Amino acid sequence: MNASKFTNPNGELIPIEYEGIKTYAFAPSPLPPKIEWDEEIIAAESLAQSSLSKLNGLLSTIPASEVLLSTVLRKEAVLSSHIEGTQATFEDLALFEITAIERTPDVKEVINYVNAMKIGENILKKLPLCLRVVREIHKFLLADVRGKNKAPGEFRKGQVFIASPGSSVENASYIPPSADKILPLLDNWEKFIHRENYPPLIQSAILHYQFEAIHPFLDGNGRVGRLLINLFFADKNILNPAILHISEYFANYREEYYSLLLAVSQRSQWKEWLLFFLKGITEQSNKTSNIAIGIRKLYENYLSRFSGITQDIAVMFLSKPFLTANEIMKNLNVSKQSVYNSLKNLARENIITSIQIDKKKKIFKAEQILDTISK
Repeated sequence: MNASKFTNPNGELIPIEYEGIKTYAFAPSPLPPKIEWDEEIIAAESLAQSSLSKLNGLLSTIPASEVLLSTVLRKEAVLSSHIEGTQATFEDLALFEITAIERTPDVKEVINYVNAMKIGENILKKLPLCLRVVREIHKFLLADVRGKNKAPGEFRKGQVFIASPGSSVENASYIPPSADKILPLLDNWEKFIHRENYPPLIQSAILHYQFEAIHPFLDGNGRVGRLLINLFFADKNILNPAILHISEYFANYREEYYSLLLAVSQRSQWKEWLLFFLKGITEQSNKTSNIAIGIRKLYENYLSRFSGITQDIAVMFLSKPFLTANEIMKNLNVSKQSVYNSLKNLARENIITSIQIDKKKKIFKAEQILDTISK
C-alpha cells in the first residue's frame, strides 16, 4: 500500500510486516467523524429523506406489495453479488428457486444473500442492530459458497489486504487494520449505531464507510456492509429493509464507489462520500417509487380487462412473477384445464410467456410485471 497517498488520513497508518514485507495498515479514526455540515449536504439529505418518505407512502397503496418487496430484495442480492464478481441473473435466481435443478455456485451466493437479509430481519424483531446480528448474517452469507472456509460468522484473527487477484501485499490498494484493532473499532461502530439525534441517512453512510474500512472478516465484507445499510434502516424504523436496492447504484458507479471510500481513508474527504451516498438513496428511492406506480397500474389494468379465474391468475402473478400450473391450481383450487385456458389467454395478451424446463416441467413468466420492475 502506497502510504504517500494518505495525505490527510482519516485515521492512523500503522507499520506492519506481512510475509516478510514491511508496509502499513490503516486504522480509521473512531466515530463520529468531524464533518462540516454545509448547505449542500443538508440539501442532499433532505432530498433523500423526502424520496424515502414518498416511497413509504406509495407502499401502502399497492395491492400485492409483496411482489415489490420480494423482487427488490432479489435484485439487491443479485447486484450486490455482481459487485463481488458473480454472474447470476435475476431470472437465474427465480428459476432455481422454483425448480429442482442443481444450483450453480453463483446462484448459491445470491440465495445466501436473500436468506441473510431475512435472518437479519427476524433477529431485529428481538434485538437491536448489533455485532451479534453482523456475525449471524455473515455466517449465513458464506454458508457452502466461496469463503466457506474463511471463518463464517467470526471476526478475522489475521491480517488481510485488498489487491488485484494474485497480487502481493506490495501492490495492495488498501490494507485494513490488524486483527488486534478490530474489536475496539467495532465496539465504537456498534455504539455509533445507537447514537440518538444524528441524521440517520448520514449516519448510515458513515457506518458503511467505517465497516468497509475496518474490514472485519476474512471474506464477504462488501456484501455484509451493503446488506447492513438496509438492516440499519429497518432498525431505525425508516424503511422496510427489503425495499431499497442500493447495490444497483453502487454497481452502476462501481469505480466511483470504491474510490470515494478510499478517499475518506486517504484524504478525509467525507463530503464527497456523503453526497454520493445520499444521491444513491434518492435515485434508488425514486426508481422504486416508479416501479410501485407501475405495479399499481398493472393491477388496475388486470381488474378491468379480465374476470373470473383469468383475473385471479393475473393478480397472482403480481405476487410472484414466476409460477407453475400446479402452484396456481393448488392456490386457487381450480381444475387443470381451467388454469391452462386462462394461461393461454394471458399469453395471447402478451402478459406472460412460458419457459420449458424439461419434457414435463414448464414455468410461466410474467413478462409485463418483470418489464415494469426492470424499468
